Amino acid sequence: MKNTFILVSILLTNNLCFTQTDQLNQEKYWKLRDDLREDFVRISNEPGGSLVARGLKPNECWNNSDATPNNTFNMGEMHFGDGMIRQGYYLSLLATEYKLLKDAGEDTRGVLNELYYALEAINRNDLRAEPEQSPIYGFTQSEQLNGFYMREDIPKNFASQNWGNVSMQLICV
Repeated sequence: MKNTFILVSILLTNNLCFTQTDQLNQEKYWKLRDDLREDFVRISNEPGGSLVARGLKPNECWNNSDATPNNTFNMGEMHFGDGMIRQGYYLSLLATEYKLLKDAGEDTRGVLNELYYALEAINRNDLRAEPEQSPIYGFTQSEQLNGFYMREDIPKNFASQNWGNVSMQLICV
Protein backbone atom coordinates (compact mmCIF):
# COMPACT_ATOMS: atom_id res chain seq x y z
CA MET A 1 0.00 0.00 0.00
CA LYS A 2 2.83 2.35 0.90
CA ASN A 3 4.55 1.68 -2.47
CA THR A 4 1.34 2.36 -4.38
CA PHE A 5 0.89 5.66 -2.56
CA ILE A 6 4.48 6.70 -3.36
CA LEU A 7 4.08 5.70 -7.02
CA VAL A 8 0.82 7.65 -7.39
CA SER A 9 2.38 10.68 -5.66
CA ILE A 10 5.37 10.63 -8.03
CA LEU A 11 3.14 10.32 -11.11
CA LEU A 12 0.88 13.17 -10.00
CA THR A 13 3.83 15.40 -9.15
CA ASN A 14 5.42 14.65 -12.51
CA ASN A 15 2.21 15.51 -14.38
CA LEU A 16 1.83 18.79 -12.52
CA CYS A 17 5.29 19.85 -13.65
CA PHE A 18 4.39 19.55 -17.32
CA THR A 19 0.96 21.12 -17.45
CA GLN A 20 0.35 23.92 -19.93
CA THR A 21 -0.04 27.45 -18.71
CA ASP A 22 -2.21 30.20 -20.16
CA GLN A 23 0.94 32.02 -21.21
CA LEU A 24 2.31 28.97 -23.05
CA ASN A 25 -1.04 28.40 -24.79
CA GLN A 26 -1.15 32.05 -25.86
CA GLU A 27 2.40 31.89 -27.19
CA LYS A 28 1.52 28.81 -29.24
CA TYR A 29 -1.69 30.42 -30.49
CA TRP A 30 0.05 33.61 -31.67
CA LYS A 31 2.82 31.59 -33.34
CA LEU A 32 0.27 29.52 -35.29
CA ARG A 33 -1.81 32.64 -35.99
CA ASP A 34 1.22 34.45 -37.42
CA ASP A 35 1.98 31.41 -39.60
CA LEU A 36 -1.60 31.53 -40.92
CA ARG A 37 -1.29 35.22 -41.79
CA GLU A 38 2.12 34.83 -43.42
CA ASP A 39 1.68 31.62 -45.38
CA PHE A 40 -2.00 30.82 -45.95
CA VAL A 41 -3.94 34.08 -46.42
CA ARG A 42 -3.43 37.52 -47.97
CA ILE A 43 -5.64 40.15 -46.39
CA SER A 44 -7.15 42.24 -49.20
CA ASN A 45 -10.27 42.73 -51.27
CA GLU A 46 -8.52 41.72 -54.49
CA PRO A 47 -9.49 38.43 -56.18
CA GLY A 48 -8.17 35.66 -53.94
CA GLY A 49 -7.69 38.01 -51.01
CA SER A 50 -8.79 37.00 -47.52
CA LEU A 51 -9.45 33.39 -48.56
CA VAL A 52 -7.52 30.75 -46.63
CA ALA A 53 -5.39 28.24 -48.55
CA ARG A 54 -6.12 24.60 -47.84
CA GLY A 55 -2.50 23.56 -47.84
CA LEU A 56 1.04 24.20 -48.99
CA LYS A 57 3.57 21.76 -50.35
CA PRO A 58 6.62 23.94 -50.95
CA ASN A 59 9.40 22.86 -53.31
CA GLU A 60 8.82 19.11 -53.01
CA CYS A 61 6.64 18.39 -56.01
CA TRP A 62 7.02 16.84 -59.40
CA ASN A 63 5.45 17.74 -62.70
CA ASN A 64 1.99 16.22 -62.52
CA SER A 65 1.36 16.72 -66.24
CA ASP A 66 4.20 14.33 -67.12
CA ALA A 67 3.29 11.91 -64.28
CA THR A 68 6.86 10.80 -63.63
CA PRO A 69 8.79 11.70 -60.51
CA ASN A 70 11.97 12.01 -62.60
CA ASN A 71 10.84 15.33 -64.09
CA THR A 72 11.23 17.42 -60.94
CA PHE A 73 11.29 21.16 -60.76
CA ASN A 74 11.76 23.60 -57.93
CA MET A 75 8.12 24.58 -57.50
CA GLY A 76 5.72 23.87 -54.70
CA GLU A 77 1.96 23.71 -54.67
CA MET A 78 -0.58 25.98 -53.02
CA HIS A 79 -4.01 24.36 -52.71
CA PHE A 80 -7.24 26.34 -52.34
CA GLY A 81 -10.15 24.33 -53.71
CA ASP A 82 -13.50 24.85 -51.94
CA GLY A 83 -12.38 28.05 -50.22
CA MET A 84 -15.74 28.96 -48.75
CA ILE A 85 -15.74 25.84 -46.57
CA ARG A 86 -12.72 27.13 -44.66
CA GLN A 87 -14.09 30.68 -44.65
CA GLY A 88 -16.55 29.81 -41.87
CA TYR A 89 -13.74 28.47 -39.69
CA TYR A 90 -11.66 31.55 -40.46
CA LEU A 91 -14.54 33.87 -39.48
CA SER A 92 -15.02 31.92 -36.23
CA LEU A 93 -11.33 32.26 -35.43
CA LEU A 94 -11.42 36.01 -36.07
CA ALA A 95 -14.58 36.53 -34.02
CA THR A 96 -13.12 34.60 -31.09
CA GLU A 97 -9.85 36.49 -31.34
CA TYR A 98 -11.75 39.79 -31.35
CA LYS A 99 -13.66 38.84 -28.19
CA LEU A 100 -10.50 37.74 -26.37
CA LEU A 101 -8.60 40.89 -27.34
CA LYS A 102 -11.52 43.13 -26.38
CA ASP A 103 -11.94 41.43 -22.99
CA ALA A 104 -8.21 41.83 -22.33
CA GLY A 105 -8.40 45.55 -23.18
CA GLU A 106 -6.04 45.18 -26.14
CA ASP A 107 -6.17 46.83 -29.57
CA THR A 108 -8.77 45.18 -31.84
CA ARG A 109 -8.28 47.29 -34.99
CA GLY A 110 -6.15 44.65 -36.75
CA VAL A 111 -8.57 41.79 -36.22
CA LEU A 112 -11.55 44.01 -37.13
CA ASN A 113 -9.81 44.92 -40.39
CA GLU A 114 -9.12 41.25 -41.12
CA LEU A 115 -12.70 40.34 -40.23
CA TYR A 116 -14.02 43.02 -42.60
CA TYR A 117 -12.00 41.65 -45.53
CA ALA A 118 -12.96 38.05 -44.73
CA LEU A 119 -16.64 39.03 -44.92
CA GLU A 120 -15.99 41.03 -48.09
CA ALA A 121 -14.45 37.90 -49.66
CA ILE A 122 -17.82 36.20 -49.25
CA ASN A 123 -19.63 39.16 -50.82
CA ARG A 124 -17.09 39.35 -53.65
CA ASN A 125 -17.59 35.67 -54.51
CA ASP A 126 -21.36 36.04 -54.20
CA LEU A 127 -21.55 39.07 -56.50
CA ARG A 128 -19.38 37.49 -59.19
CA ALA A 129 -21.10 34.09 -59.21
CA GLU A 130 -23.92 34.85 -61.65
CA PRO A 131 -21.78 36.65 -64.27
CA GLU A 132 -19.11 33.91 -64.07
CA GLN A 133 -21.62 31.05 -64.36
CA SER A 134 -23.90 32.62 -67.00
CA PRO A 135 -21.83 31.57 -70.05
CA ILE A 136 -21.74 27.97 -68.83
CA TYR A 137 -25.54 27.78 -68.64
CA GLY A 138 -26.22 29.92 -71.72
CA PHE A 139 -27.91 32.95 -70.17
CA THR A 140 -26.80 36.36 -68.95
CA GLN A 141 -27.32 37.54 -65.41
CA SER A 142 -26.03 40.58 -63.58
CA GLU A 143 -24.23 40.67 -60.25
CA GLN A 144 -26.52 39.77 -57.36
CA LEU A 145 -25.88 39.47 -53.64
CA ASN A 146 -28.19 36.49 -53.08
CA GLY A 147 -26.23 33.67 -51.44
CA PHE A 148 -25.23 31.89 -54.65
CA TYR A 149 -21.45 32.20 -54.58
CA MET A 150 -18.35 30.77 -56.18
CA ARG A 151 -15.99 28.37 -54.41
CA GLU A 152 -13.15 30.88 -54.69
CA ASP A 153 -11.81 33.53 -57.04
CA ILE A 154 -8.10 32.78 -56.98
CA PRO A 155 -6.28 34.09 -60.09
CA LYS A 156 -3.60 31.91 -61.68
CA ASN A 157 -0.73 34.17 -60.64
CA PHE A 158 -2.00 34.68 -57.07
CA ALA A 159 0.76 32.69 -55.37
CA SER A 160 3.62 34.32 -57.26
CA GLN A 161 2.18 37.83 -56.80
CA ASN A 162 1.67 37.48 -53.06
CA TRP A 163 4.49 35.19 -52.02
CA GLY A 164 6.93 36.37 -54.69
CA ASN A 165 10.16 34.83 -53.40
CA VAL A 166 8.54 31.43 -52.85
CA SER A 167 7.97 29.45 -56.01
CA MET A 168 4.45 28.03 -55.82
CA GLN A 169 2.14 26.51 -58.37
CA LEU A 170 -1.52 27.22 -57.72
CA ILE A 171 -3.83 24.19 -57.50
CA CYS A 172 -7.58 24.90 -57.26
CA VAL A 173 -9.27 21.52 -56.97
